[in-house]
Amino acid sequence: MKVAIIGRPNVGKSAIFNRLVGGSAAIIGDMPGITRDWKMAEAQLFGLRFQLIDTPGVDPFSKSSLALAMNRQSAAAVSQADVLLLVLDAQEGVTIQDREIAEWLRRTIQIVGHRPILLVKNKSEGRRSTDAVEVLGFGEGISFSAEHNLGMDGLWSLLQPLLDDHGDNAADDNARQPSQDSDPENILKVAVVGRPNVGKSTFINAILGDDHRLLTGPEAGITRDAVAL
Repeated sequence: MKVAIIGRPNVGKSAIFNRLVGGSAAIIGDMPGITRDWKMAEAQLFGLRFQLIDTPGVDPFSKSSLALAMNRQSAAAVSQADVLLLVLDAQEGVTIQDREIAEWLRRTIQIVGHRPILLVKNKSEGRRSTDAVEVLGFGEGISFSAEHNLGMDGLWSLLQPLLDDHGDNAADDNARQPSQDSDPENILKVAVVGRPNVGKSTFINAILGDDHRLLTGPEAGITRDAVAL
């Protein structure tokens, strides 16, 4: 099962991704808009195993070419996913951007097909906003803190029945043992490196046959994360 993390910039999506995947697979920081491309890795949560997708922040109001391209990246991730985690900043409460993103999600799943949407109130440590998140139409959600490792049990309780419904047996390790042909040690790994704006992402898109898999554009430094494909 694939689970995509969706939300506006700087609500902690990549921090949640790192917490569930383990390590520092995604760049994080206080500046909004660090994540530009969607990326996927295997996550584990109390025995549950699933593919987790980190996405750029959705900006429903900006008309800049970069913001529109990032929104398309998030929409592509939604189309890949089976379950969506809509992340809010619990300390800021529900913003007008959150409301618009909820509507954007509804429009997007009308196109790509229904996906369960689970509400995650990140940064729930300490002071919390009293805003009623039910106005978004996805229930009251769960309190969570990627930074302080809080709320994992609540997230497990939301995901576990969905994995069962999806037919994933996270406890069956024998079914997940890779065959010799799929042994990661037998797969050639190629890294594309170079200075900014020489066309690395365009080159990768051409190899994949997908012009929109990685963000491209005339601006230097669009790509910030290393994306494994």
